[in-house]
Amino acid sequence: MKLVHSFLFWIVKSFLKRQRSLEFIGPLNFDSHETQELIAFRNGILINSAPYLFEQSALDSEAIGNFDPRSFHFGVKFKGKISAYVRLTPTGFELSSLSHTWSVVSKKYTDYIEFNRLVADPNVPKRGYFGRLLLLYVGLWLFEHSNYQGIVAICRPERMNFLNSFGLASVTGLTTYLPDRGESYQMLIGSRKEILTTIFKKYLTDNRMFSSAYRVGSSI
Repeated sequence: MKLVHSFLFWIVKSFLKRQRSLEFIGPLNFDSHETQELIAFRNGILINSAPYLFEQSALDSEAIGNFDPRSFHFGVKFKGKISAYVRLTPTGFELSSLSHTWSVVSKKYTDYIEFNRLVADPNVPKRGYFGRLLLLYVGLWLFEHSNYQGIVAICRPERMNFLNSFGLASVTGLTTYLPDRGESYQMLIGSRKEILTTIFKKYLTDNRMFSSAYRVGSSI
């Protein structure tokens, strides 16, 4: 398996280096000036796409969880402009504050880290591609430079395929309705092995994720 991992890391590194129009950022701590720019970008998108996050109850929960100050912050710039962002939160996950069931389940995954707040600039064509590249970059950091054993996340059912393609799968297969958000979500997990194996298989069977034909360039 070590050979597979080394090969995969080499592929992903080589692919990301070819994205010459992009600058990957992170991991950054909360006190960094660049982090504040990333958070401003994130909030500027979420205030419109997820206004419930700015209601007082959500802001109180965010403050109690101390999520931003103790998380790792990542972003990607396209031609000098921030185009995507994601936050990684260690144990004491945000999802644990949203559902009692998720809180109970997450106790089994204290050595995992939580993906949340993934956003991409809605004004940029092919914006989903920036999110995909950012997750590849974050995955490299996660498995080469940290001891976290996997990833936890929540997402709406219509976004499941996106996270499935990175090796995350539903814990129970059941959705949980969050009244404050007016949306249903599922909790997903992916171990190191599951994530690496899924990305490796995707490269072998559908290497559009890595193909130079999909490189971000002047056509974007």
